[in-house]
Amino acid sequence: MNTILLVTNHLKLAMKINAAGNNRGFFINNFTNVADIDSYLNNSKIVGVIWDLGLSKSFSESMKTLKSVRRTFNGPIITIEKEYHPDHEQAIFEAHLDDYIVNPAEGLGIILRIEQKNWVYEQANSNSNESKVSKHDNLIKYKNFTVDLKHFQVKYYDDNMKLTPKEFYLMNYLIRHSGMVLSREKIYNGVWGSEQDEFSYISSRIVDMHISHLRDKLKTLANDEAKIKTIRGFGYQFE
Repeated sequence: MNTILLVTNHLKLAMKINAAGNNRGFFINNFTNVADIDSYLNNSKIVGVIWDLGLSKSFSESMKTLKSVRRTFNGPIITIEKEYHPDHEQAIFEAHLDDYIVNPAEGLGIILRIEQKNWVYEQANSNSNESKVSKHDNLIKYKNFTVDLKHFQVKYYDDNMKLTPKEFYLMNYLIRHSGMVLSREKIYNGVWGSEQDEFSYISSRIVDMHISHLRDKLKTLANDEAKIKTIRGFGYQFE
């Protein structure tokens, strides 16, 4: 289940946001201490942050922390405040945060904003990656690789990499998502998803095993220009 981090000590509002989030299929992880969320931001299931500006002792303290969160978290960050301050609103958007909501009465509107803004982020990431990959008929080209979807081959220059069927699907998936940090679960769902619905320890090991085999074949290439990087605590990145 995708998770939204909620930073507030406002109990009534937290209850409303939790109820709205649960109804929309999200798990709301509530924090009353801003220092506690750092270790959660790189989790693959975090899809948004809701931040109560009234929790910190001062607005400047909130902004210092939020700017740090913005550098770490590439997703929607929504701020809420009891009273409207135009200078706060300006500072929020200048820091590239996503929204500034004053005295919210209900939680649903906040959750809907997270959903919409998360969709925008996904579209932006997808378009960014598409610009690196050229497509023509049944061929996908990335750097000096060509994915032949008709003949289920991946060629490096003109040489067939002789991948197994699962290695082919994995390589195709990694190329189409080049540059993106991908969790094991996301890779599994993208390559094996039709075979099994539940992600488990075994599923994770399957991904690691096939990544290892594909890495070995990439290392044999003459220029060693493509790598599958391990992103500790998260997953993999192909570039």
